Amino acid sequence: MLLKKNEMFVRITIKIEGYVMKKINKIIIWGVTILAVSLPMCAEAATLKLDNSKRTNEKGVLKFPLIVEVKEGEKLENVDVDCNCGGDLDSECKFEKSSDGSILFKDKIFGYYDVTTSQKTFPPGSTEIGYLVINNNLASQRSITFSVTSKKVKSEIENNTVSITAKEVEREKSHDATLKSLKLSQGTMTPAFNPNTYEYTVYNIADTINSVNLTYECNAGQCDLQVVGASGRQIRLQQGENRVEVVVGSEAGDDADTKTYILNVIRGESGYNSAKLASLSFGDYTLTPAFKSDVTEYNLTVPNNVTSVVNVMKFEKADEKAKETLNGFDNFIVGENKATITIDNVNGDETVTYTINITRMNDTDIEVLKYKNNEITFRDSDGIQVTLNEEDFKKQYVDEWEKIENNTYNFDVDGNIIIESPDSSDKKEEKKKKNNTWLIIVIIVVGLIIIGVSGFFIFKKKKPNDKDKNDSSNLGDKGDITEEEKETTEASEIDEENVEEEVIKEQKNKENNTMDIDEALVDLMSTRKYEFKDED
Repeated sequence: MLLKKNEMFVRITIKIEGYVMKKINKIIIWGVTILAVSLPMCAEAATLKLDNSKRTNEKGVLKFPLIVEVKEGEKLENVDVDCNCGGDLDSECKFEKSSDGSILFKDKIFGYYDVTTSQKTFPPGSTEIGYLVINNNLASQRSITFSVTSKKVKSEIENNTVSITAKEVEREKSHDATLKSLKLSQGTMTPAFNPNTYEYTVYNIADTINSVNLTYECNAGQCDLQVVGASGRQIRLQQGENRVEVVVGSEAGDDADTKTYILNVIRGESGYNSAKLASLSFGDYTLTPAFKSDVTEYNLTVPNNVTSVVNVMKFEKADEKAKETLNGFDNFIVGENKATITIDNVNGDETVTYTINITRMNDTDIEVLKYKNNEITFRDSDGIQVTLNEEDFKKQYVDEWEKIENNTYNFDVDGNIIIESPDSSDKKEEKKKKNNTWLIIVIIVVGLIIIGVSGFFIFKKKKPNDKDKNDSSNLGDKGDITEEEKETTEASEIDEENVEEEVIKEQKNKENNTMDIDEALVDLMSTRKYEFKDED
């Protein structure tokens, strides 16, 4: 009985163990199967990447294309994303969706839907789903570290360090409508340019120049400039004065900011900024020489009873804005008085002084004005003009008549007296010196020519004598000569004697010349005469 129970227990145990083993085997088989299926799925998981080749980095904004890569057979309907900038409070990151119409984006989740195929999963391969955008909130360039994470796909964007440009600071537009510089291609501008000076004169522009170009620089860096009546920056000029208005608007465009610069541009000759007089006269009193703006010294004779010419003096300045200073035109003494007119130009860089030597006559003086048709017109010491014939004038004014006779006084074709300018005597002396210099040069050249010509003839005649002497010696060695040869020799000697006589006569004719060069030439010719005789 006991044996049967033990056998039954063994059989039951065996059955239980077999059942358990079957269950364990099934579990193992299912586990291996599940593991075999799941491992390939994990190996082909989608990946997030950034396309560095197409990133942009300007004005404080860094922008990367965001790429998702899907393996063949993988079905990925959406991707959740998140980013951070390493806890940097001065930078922020965010996402933007791609321009591709199949890409969906909401609440940091990218999706896919193709309307043509109704496909809701990302296609295999690389797909640009959008952009990672990082902003720099500081106005300076800096380096930041950023990461992109996802629960659904693997991210390769972790702890990336990159340099980002400075934030673009919005600048308020300027209300400054002044210019930093303003120039024309021709001429002299006065006064010197100043941003707060709004009117100028431009001169020294030749009459042949019919247009000028304008260049400028805005004081604030940017402005709007218009030249009234001009085509662009080229300004056409008429002869004389041209008014040019340069209107400058501010960058902000506010009409209240507008500034206008006026350019008075003068084309051709102008008295502007001149330090000269345009005219000068003293009523009935004659200024000598006749006034010219470039002549700065004059003579003036006034009657004995005149002690001032202030009331009769008239003058015009070439530039009416120039400053004049008058001195010495009243309180004359008898005899010489010196008066001056000093002109200072507008810019203050040039001064011209006109000197008038004023002679106040004594009570017996006269001023000769004209001599024609045997009549002399003069002004007496009281300023009264008188005309006398030669005879009467000789009797009353002997000294003045002598000045007429010895040409101290010169008169033009109309009989009016010519009074030389103060520097005319110096000019005459200089001219005389120049003429004397040329005369000396001419004398030297002529003398050299005479000496050269004379020497040529002298030495030309000497050579045949030497030759004849040698021929004669040779003939003597040879013996007798023919009658014909004798005649030829005698004729030659006669010709040479005639030439010698002609030269001597010519020298005697020149002995009357008083020039030192000719006397030296006579001495030379006399010396040559004795040489001829010795040779004969």
